[in-house]
Amino acid sequence: MQDSEGSNQEGHHFVVTSLDRAIARELAQVVVGHGWALYELRPMTLGLEELFVRLTAEDQKAAA
Repeated sequence: MQDSEGSNQEGHHFVVTSLDRAIARELAQVVVGHGWALYELRPMTLGLEELFVRLTAEDQKAAA
């Protein structure tokens, strides 16, 4: 997850973590602790191909 301090951008942010560690509670505490709005936090399972497509699509949007 990238630090967006000073940014007013809203959108989806994805956090990629290993399967053996549940971090939902920790992540929610950090987000709320910084005063950021948290509307939804849900687990999402992606295959490697789908993850690659999403990440590269975001990079292409940022470069445009």
